Amino acid sequence: MPNTGSAPSVVELPGLRMHYLRAGPPAGETVVLLHGFPESSYAWRHQIAPLVTAGYRVLVPDQRGYALTEKTPPYDLATLVGDIVGLLDAHAADRVHLAGHDWGGMVAWTIAAWFPRRVASLLILNVPHPAVLLRVLPALDLRQVVRSWYGLFFQLPWVPEVVLRARDFTLLRWAIRCSARPGSITGDDLARYREEWMQPGGLSAMLGWYRALPRVIFDRTERSRFDRRITVPTILGWGMRDFALRPALADASMAWVDTGKLCRFTEGSHWLPEEFPTEVASLMVQHFGRAARRPS
Repeated sequence: MPNTGSAPSVVELPGLRMHYLRAGPPAGETVVLLHGFPESSYAWRHQIAPLVTAGYRVLVPDQRGYALTEKTPPYDLATLVGDIVGLLDAHAADRVHLAGHDWGGMVAWTIAAWFPRRVASLLILNVPHPAVLLRVLPALDLRQVVRSWYGLFFQLPWVPEVVLRARDFTLLRWAIRCSARPGSITGDDLARYREEWMQPGGLSAMLGWYRALPRVIFDRTERSRFDRRITVPTILGWGMRDFALRPALADASMAWVDTGKLCRFTEGSHWLPEEFPTEVASLMVQHFGRAARRPS
C-alpha cells in the first residue's frame, strides 16, 4: 500500500464501532471518502496522500459491515447515512468535502441531499443519484436489469455467500480483475481485499446493503425521501466502460444537480479510484479547492 501517512483509528458511534483511516492536519478542511462494494477504505489508497499534500484533513471509513468495522445490522441507507454523520460529529466537522464511489456514492448523494449544510462540495464516482437508481429497477429497464443481475442474485438467502466464498473467493476476485482496467488492481490488492472479506460475518454484512434495498424500491413513501435535488457543487465522474451501470444513468443524475459537471472517463470502467488514481486525485483537489473559495 502506498505510504499515505494515514493512521488507523476507531470511533464509537451509536450502535457501531467504526474503523477508519485519518490523515492530514487537524486544522485542515475535512475530506471524507466513502468506498463501495466489495472494497473498503483501501480503495482510496492513491488519493489520500495528494489530498493531505493539498492541506486537507482526510477521513476514510470502513463502512458498516466492511473490513474491521462491526458487522451490525441494519444496512438501510438511512442507517448508513447516520453512521457517516456520526463520524463527522465525532470530529467536529461541521462542513466537509464528500466523495463516494459505488455504494459509498449512494451514501454521499443522500447526505448531500438530506444535510446540504454539512457538505461544501460533492464528488461521486460511478453511481447514479438515488432517485434515478430507485426508479430504473422497478421500471424494468431491461438493459439495466441485465447489467444488474448480480443485485437480484444477492437477494437470495445464504446461496450468494456460498458461491462468492467458494474456492477462496475466486468468483469475487475474478469479477473485479476482469472488469477493471488491466494492471490497475493487482494480485496483492485482491489479497488485501480477500483478508477483509474473510472477517467473521463480513460477506453477509456486505450483501446486507443490497438486501435492504428492495424495501426502499417498492415502498413509494420511503422512496420519495430520496427525491431531493443536490444544491452543493457536484462532480459526477463516470467510467464509460462500467459493466454494471449504463452511461444514461449519469446523464439522468445530472438533472438532479443544481450546480455540477459530468466528467466522462472514456477508458474507465467501474473502479475509477484505482484505474485512474492520479486523475481522480487531481479532480478532487481542484473541485474541493474551487468549492472552498466559493462564498458561503
